[in-house]
Amino acid sequence: VQLAQGDTLLLCSDGLCGYVDAAGIVARMRGTAERIAHDLVQAALDAGGHDNVSVVVARCRSEAADSDVLEGRLARMRSLFLFQELDEAELRNVASYLRSRKYRPGTSMVSEGQEGDECIIIVQGTAAVYANSIELSDLGPGSQFGELALTGPWVRSATVTAKTPVVALALHRDRYEHLCRTQPAIGIKIQRALNRHCAERLAALTHRLERVQRALIGDRNYPVTNRYRLPADI
Repeated sequence: VQLAQGDTLLLCSDGLCGYVDAAGIVARMRGTAERIAHDLVQAALDAGGHDNVSVVVARCRSEAADSDVLEGRLARMRSLFLFQELDEAELRNVASYLRSRKYRPGTSMVSEGQEGDECIIIVQGTAAVYANSIELSDLGPGSQFGELALTGPWVRSATVTAKTPVVALALHRDRYEHLCRTQPAIGIKIQRALNRHCAERLAALTHRLERVQRALIGDRNYPVTNRYRLPADI
């Protein structure tokens, strides 16, 4: 989990969580670490606890990640389709798997024809997308690319070059696979979002191909049954 300054961590035995519910624990997580620990132990005793009550409370100091940086990262993640099914706790968990990147203007972020192994999310700045040296589009804050590289070896179909100073977040395939192994519920949600995105892209591509075929044959009544026919190399 990505920690921020002021976050509080609680480690306890079932002598506490077995007698005081989550809402009761959260309600007492205020004040100094010593005060919190005392109040939680007392709450367990007041609830009739007959077990040993062990409580450790730790408060993150300034050495932890800056809270503004973390909140900015979470804000970007919330807007991306990959993470839209995740709740706040899951987002904070995934945030610890992302790595910050900085690119100077003119620097290639990924190159066409190279094997990709990470998904990149632009946080600040603007980048241009090129295919066969032709500029196709611009990407700004909140844009992401390379998500299919998370599923396995993937050859980049375009080059992305920073037009301005760019700050980005990268999720490497190895770290994503580790996330899926250790947090399968989160991995399933991300994979489900990725599958849905791929299906939508395929449907859009199919529709564009159909329109091209209709234009080529000049037939306004092109059979709907051919709608999902794709060339063999797609």
